Amino acid sequence: MKKIKPHLTLTIIGTFRCYLGIALGIGYGLLINFWFRLLDKGLFLAFDLTISKVTSMAQFSASNYTNFLIALTSSSLGFCYTMYFWTSKPTYENRKATLKNRITNANSIFIFMVVLFVFTKFLTFHTPLRYDGFGIDLKSSYDYYPFFLPVFIFLFNWSIISRNYKSGKFILCSAGLVIAYGILLAEIKT
Repeated sequence: MKKIKPHLTLTIIGTFRCYLGIALGIGYGLLINFWFRLLDKGLFLAFDLTISKVTSMAQFSASNYTNFLIALTSSSLGFCYTMYFWTSKPTYENRKATLKNRITNANSIFIFMVVLFVFTKFLTFHTPLRYDGFGIDLKSSYDYYPFFLPVFIFLFNWSIISRNYKSGKFILCSAGLVIAYGILLAEIKT
């Protein structure tokens, strides 16, 4: 007899854990957004200082494309932390469910750290090329392919959650919230 997966509900997650996870995800998304933007500006200044140029922050202007990519990646990473917190229930009714939940928990924090590391290294490489007159621009070179990164983060988290639960309407609600939060983060000026 095949066991049917339970539906993902607030009672399974826990009301306190659900709302606290959302609040922590929003906070981490905001902090990561500021981290990426300050890193981008700091690398711009460091690159100008190494080639002995006059540094002017008026020359630094990130495009709407770069702002939205950073903001959407930050909101997806915040959602990754929300998933980590939602799946942090220590024990379930049987060992197999507990093991699946721990794997889900570990995968969500693993993808969070890997993407954070890769995106930080990407900004280190991308910023000097953007402002030294090389003419390498992310949008003109790769179109919208970099936006697959936040989409991958979001869908990866839901794929590991869907191993344990049926999560139909939660996916649609969270997709809208992550995109809306990404747009809100893109509007914040640092």
